[in-house]
Amino acid sequence: MCGRYTQTSTGQEIASHFEAEASLDLQPSFNVAPTQRVPVVRMAGAAEVRAPRGERRVALHRWGLIPTWARDAAIGSRMINARAETAAEKPAFRDALRSRRCLVPMTGFFEWRRRGGQKLPSWFHPSEGQGALWAAAGLWESWPDADGQVVDSCTILTTIANTVVAELHDRMPVLLAPTDYARWLDSEIEEPQELADLLVPWPAEHTAARAVSDRVNDVRANGPELLVARGPSAQGELFE
Repeated sequence: MCGRYTQTSTGQEIASHFEAEASLDLQPSFNVAPTQRVPVVRMAGAAEVRAPRGERRVALHRWGLIPTWARDAAIGSRMINARAETAAEKPAFRDALRSRRCLVPMTGFFEWRRRGGQKLPSWFHPSEGQGALWAAAGLWESWPDADGQVVDSCTILTTIANTVVAELHDRMPVLLAPTDYARWLDSEIEEPQELADLLVPWPAEHTAARAVSDRVNDVRANGPELLVARGPSAQGELFE
């Protein structure tokens, strides 16, 4: 977890929700996969021209963090997630946790149940009345490739699953409430222990789930039909 998610909000919807600068024409994705470029919300740096330093901006980053010391970008495919409990100790994540934190907008994420050789997906999303957008706690990094081109990448922090997600998996993304966005993005906070209370499971009562089409298993599939409930009793099937 998290190895696939949905991000169907427009660039303007993301900019409005996060009070950030954005000029991205985003296409909805119902099947976001590792190594794809995904929107993140981060603080603008001194050298950036799209937003004054200290303001939030929406940027596209490759999903799968590439550490500055990496020899090639392939390592990023193994760095799509960072365990919240150990990120401060891991060479790939510890510097980013101190100074390069971001928010990863998502409208839901997938987990799978294995049955008779099949991988049956379920989609976890905000429960009714909780809005349509989640913000996962993320870290970002900039890595220069052999040609001198800078690749911006990101990873999603995970924590233990709440009782809804735990039916399928023992981990879930760290999801942050809007009241915590500013604190997570605050570059003045450099000590990980000052943010530890944010790295906890999202409330189960704010989490909904349903079994969905197994077409999600194909990373090439992408469309709203992927989120159609799988059969008339799909909701109950999740908890069999």
